[in-house]
Amino acid sequence: PTVDSRGRRNRYNLQPPLNSALGKEIQKEAFTMMSNQLGAHPANAGHFIYEELWHPEDQGYDDQSLLQYWQWLQNKYKTIDALNKDWGSNYKEWEDIVQPQQGKVEFWQFTPEFINFRKFRGWAQREMVKSACELVHEKEPNHFAWGAKGDFGTQSWYTGEFLDGFGWYSPEVAASVSRYFGKT
Repeated sequence: PTVDSRGRRNRYNLQPPLNSALGKEIQKEAFTMMSNQLGAHPANAGHFIYEELWHPEDQGYDDQSLLQYWQWLQNKYKTIDALNKDWGSNYKEWEDIVQPQQGKVEFWQFTPEFINFRKFRGWAQREMVKSACELVHEKEPNHFAWGAKGDFGTQSWYTGEFLDGFGWYSPEVAASVSRYFGKT
């Protein structure tokens, strides 16, 4: 399992929840070590930030993810009444809302709960990539940051805003992302 500098274990085994404090700490340690050891190597042109960055499945929803989800919903809907109206629900408090259990039911659900949670996961993925790119550019300003695709269902080109290069299955998509963010 992943362990940080203080010996804390990542209970999610492979990857902590996206945009979590533990994830960002591990990310910072990894990029700092790589920069210290490989930053000046002549063969190092840049860093591959991610390839299909996933939010861990069922066990990946920690308390911090839930708090961030509630905040994300509050930013979007402003009031619980507005959320209830849009979702056709009757939640009394933000804290009554739980994250849908992925893998327990059909993967593609078109309920407001599931759709909004997928959008939240896309936001969390984008924030994690942004953090990694900021670290690379801070520690190695002459090297580029590269990434490709995303979590199934949140696969998007939005992370291209922070990357110096973005890949997909076709060069046309990668070039389109670069042009969109003015990186040609």
